[in-house]
Amino acid sequence: MADGSRLKGYSRDFYPGKRQFHFQEVDRQGRVVARRRIDLADVHAIFFVRDFAFDRQRRFTADDAPRNALAPTKTGSLRLKVRCVWGEEIEGLTWAFEPARAAFFLFPTGPEERAYNLERAFFTAQAVAGVEPAA
Repeated sequence: MADGSRLKGYSRDFYPGKRQFHFQEVDRQGRVVARRRIDLADVHAIFFVRDFAFDRQRRFTADDAPRNALAPTKTGSLRLKVRCVWGEEIEGLTWAFEPARAAFFLFPTGPEERAYNLERAFFTAQAVAGVEPAA
């Protein structure tokens, strides 16, 4: 969130063009603990993950890599490194990135131990400290 807090949960009505969406916060076991309406102006990024209880200490191998049917192909996509205002860097592919746009989706390619749990990320302009082409 823009205030530095993090929420884990899901939404069934998130759409990048809408100003608000409904959010159900869950605990590590997936039980709903709160329901709220979120204003997109209060969001830095939305991470679409496979597992809420993901252990960032776990190291994956190439055999663990999930297949992501939604990810853009290397042909026609841009490979970017996004530097977030909270210090994290994420590399990935996007179909289109325009600095003047308010937000964009990124399909992560690295670091691998994070990318295997992260299906895609939605970044708002206020979350991005910098963007550069990835090697």
